[in-house]
Amino acid sequence: MHTHDNLSHAPLGRPTLYPERYDPALLFGIERTTNRSAIGYASGETLPFVGVDLWNAWEVSMLLDCGLPCVGALRIVYSALSPRLVESKSFKLYLNSFNQEIMGATVAEAFIRLCETVKKDLTPILGVAPEVRAVWADTHECPLSLSQFQTLEELHPTYPIVHYSENRDLLRGCGKGGELRVHSALLRSRCSVTGQPDWGDIYMMIHADDLPSTESLLAYVVSFRQEQHFHEEIVEAVYYALDTVFKPSALMVSARYTRRGGLDINPTRYRLGTEVAGDFTDGGLFARTFRQ
Repeated sequence: MHTHDNLSHAPLGRPTLYPERYDPALLFGIERTTNRSAIGYASGETLPFVGVDLWNAWEVSMLLDCGLPCVGALRIVYSALSPRLVESKSFKLYLNSFNQEIMGATVAEAFIRLCETVKKDLTPILGVAPEVRAVWADTHECPLSLSQFQTLEELHPTYPIVHYSENRDLLRGCGKGGELRVHSALLRSRCSVTGQPDWGDIYMMIHADDLPSTESLLAYVVSFRQEQHFHEEIVEAVYYALDTVFKPSALMVSARYTRRGGLDINPTRYRLGTEVAGDFTDGGLFARTFRQ
């Protein structure tokens, strides 16, 4: 834990390593009195307001006991009268430190444990106990065009995962032909320049004589977790793998990434002649995923 009356020692503005194992020492507290005195509020005076700071953290992920990632969001609320606030970049790094931590047997169990841990770690930083709540994808009503895709992690909620670097050898046929429409909220990779984690949902439609098994598709999507590529390159890599391994007659791969700096990037690649819903090609302004 760090607290300070200025930002000279904060991680903000410094080159960043994104840790993926739990580390509460990453949290950095800032005394509120410093900036309030600059505004004109005298130290120790009764403030003319009350209120809260409300944070929504959309890029929250950890591992289940089986190695399968889970994703969701946290809402953190604490009093504006707390003696300190938490510096945002330090909190982001702290949340990322859970990415490869095993937190429970089920998604619900993992998020309960996460909320308890975050509350425990933030309390000495803030000087007050915050409220910490979690939500995840199954609490969200998916837009109709996106809901037509089966979610891989819901089909195989305890499937064992051990590969976190791309591995096309994970892909296996199921021995049946036809069409398959699947989705996963577990797509995560890293920026090829900064190493910053990128979070997204991926949608795949494939028509082939031998379709991929949903278990192998789930393992393959998760295998991008440690890869460093741009968003567009991730989609093209998945497209290439599915096209090469299964020789489909129709194929679409689309990813919908979470916002960064006010922008979200949604690359779609499909074979000419493949029927693709407009939400994947016209921007899908009103068809957003849970974390968009």
